[in-house]
Amino acid sequence: MAHSIQVNKEHYFRLGYVKKERWANFWRQIHLVVESDAKSTLEVGIGSGIVADALRKMGLQVQTLDIDPALQPDIVGSVTAIPLPDKAVDTALAAEVLEHLPWEEVPRALAELRRIARRHVVVTLPYAGSIIAFTVKIPLTPWMSVMVKMPHFWKKHVFDGQHYWELGKRDRSLSQFHVLLKDAGFTVREEGHTPDDPSHYYFLLSV
Repeated sequence: MAHSIQVNKEHYFRLGYVKKERWANFWRQIHLVVESDAKSTLEVGIGSGIVADALRKMGLQVQTLDIDPALQPDIVGSVTAIPLPDKAVDTALAAEVLEHLPWEEVPRALAELRRIARRHVVVTLPYAGSIIAFTVKIPLTPWMSVMVKMPHFWKKHVFDGQHYWELGKRDRSLSQFHVLLKDAGFTVREEGHTPDDPSHYYFLLSV
């Protein structure tokens, strides 16, 4: 299936997009890639380019892939048919990418990510729900946070021009996505969501 460009490049440089939670999301992506002990990575979905730029400045070899040539990725292409050989990079990163595909195409995208990664794949996804969170900082101790999230399991997602589906809604549960990961041959090494970016769920996957 041919995939269409959903937003123009200016979308990624508006204050409404680069908000506080987005920076926390950028940090999480960077942290997970570095935590995977990667020396090389492919970022699928270049967006603003902030994550790729930071990883390069931290000494990683980074390639970027996107369907939109206006974003000037290193490779123009789709996550469902990545034009790289098997095991091309240590870690593949797909942050807020898979929800832009119809659900039936996600297994193909996961298979491609696993194919081109030698060791790990990092995935982050939108996670709908309401939260109650408490954060405490006591002098000389780390920040401590507690969060309870109630997924919007009663809501059915309606395509909004960008997202075909979102975790936490009635038709797309976290457990359903776990089945896709298992079928693709992944082992979940780390996963979760945090009070500083409660609207996204992250996975660090071993191939």
